[in-house]
Amino acid sequence: MKLHRFYIPQTDLPTGALLEKGREITLTHQSFVHQVGTVLKLHTGENIIVFCGDTKEYVSSIVSIDRKTGVTIRIQEMHDNTSAPSKNLYLFFTLLKKDNTDWVLQKGTELGVSHFIPVISARTERKDINMERSNKILIEATEQSGRPIPPVLHDIMKLKDVFLDTNLTFPLYGCDGSYGNSSLVDETAKNNSQSLGVIIGPEGGWTEDEIDMFREKGVKLCTLGTTTLRAETAAIVAITLARL
Repeated sequence: MKLHRFYIPQTDLPTGALLEKGREITLTHQSFVHQVGTVLKLHTGENIIVFCGDTKEYVSSIVSIDRKTGVTIRIQEMHDNTSAPSKNLYLFFTLLKKDNTDWVLQKGTELGVSHFIPVISARTERKDINMERSNKILIEATEQSGRPIPPVLHDIMKLKDVFLDTNLTFPLYGCDGSYGNSSLVDETAKNNSQSLGVIIGPEGGWTEDEIDMFREKGVKLCTLGTTTLRAETAAIVAITLARL
């Protein structure tokens, strides 16, 4: 039976805790305690997998469950998780309606996005994002999908400010059915960079000024096929093609 996986940030580990075979550790973070004891109704003696974002996984047995003092686990074995994405994929996505944004974060995590950068463009309708809720979605998708490390959710940026980022040293691809004249999968296959970025527009598409800015900044405009896709669909298709 597939074991439940739980992400425990290093900051939530007890001070001085050693993650070694045979060690017992009490984890007190309330969301973890609630998930184990109330949501999943796990019992003592059952095994779970704990991971802390260091590419290691720890198969552990539940020693005790107490809603006040925490869940005590005993590490049974440890091994490397080799399921990390092969490329560092940066998804610049214009903010969508709540449920659609949640969907992009969840599915993008499952598909291997390393960095999510929410962007505000001229035709973006939504201007904010619930960072706590969104990070929870990323963690849950990481646990479910088997990834060793959750992706990073960056602060909201204005589209023009993307190009002011001094760390932007990887190729960028803008997805647009009207202006792109080559396929995304063909273009990304041409470079050997371990990092790349994909920019997905809003429901209303890019403006002429934004297209001109992309060209000026060296963003390669690509198509995602012959049909018109919804913004959230375009994000998932672009992620998939960029990782081929």
